[in-house]
Amino acid sequence: MTPDTMISVGRIVKSRGLQGEVVVRALSDDPERFKSFDEIVATGQDGASSVLKLAFVRTHKRQGTSEVHLRFEGVESREQADALKGLTLNVAREQLPLAEDEYFLFELAGLEVLTSAGESVGHVKEVQRNPGQDLIVVSSDDGAELLIPDVPEFVDKSMMEEGRLVVTPIEGLLGDD
Repeated sequence: MTPDTMISVGRIVKSRGLQGEVVVRALSDDPERFKSFDEIVATGQDGASSVLKLAFVRTHKRQGTSEVHLRFEGVESREQADALKGLTLNVAREQLPLAEDEYFLFELAGLEVLTSAGESVGHVKEVQRNPGQDLIVVSSDDGAELLIPDVPEFVDKSMMEEGRLVVTPIEGLLGDD
């Protein structure tokens, strides 16, 4: 598997208990999907990767957020689990099927942003996750950074295949006075 075909699904934040379990901050809107994985590719900050086989998966709701608790084959102590802290967990893109109208947030980065009138606004820099709705961060053509709520009333994604997002601006949305 090449890095281009891998998708990050979580990051190990700490060990849990004495039996080698780890707590993962899921990067997915569906933490339950960890239960469908047999193995995960763990990558460190240095870029080194290794394949870890899952032995145990449990999701846990805590203070409004979901945690994923994992145990890997061969990791049987707290010390071994502590050594995994900070690793990013990745799976092959094929392991994450999407419905026809779904997409990965990172796929928005770099898309050209146009108004519904066809005027250029800029390019998508990133998407910020928020409890109410996600915000699309746009680097505008004049160098400003714009935040556009990712809601159907403002954003039309029907042209994503062509590399474009179309926004229907309301007064003040694009920084105009």
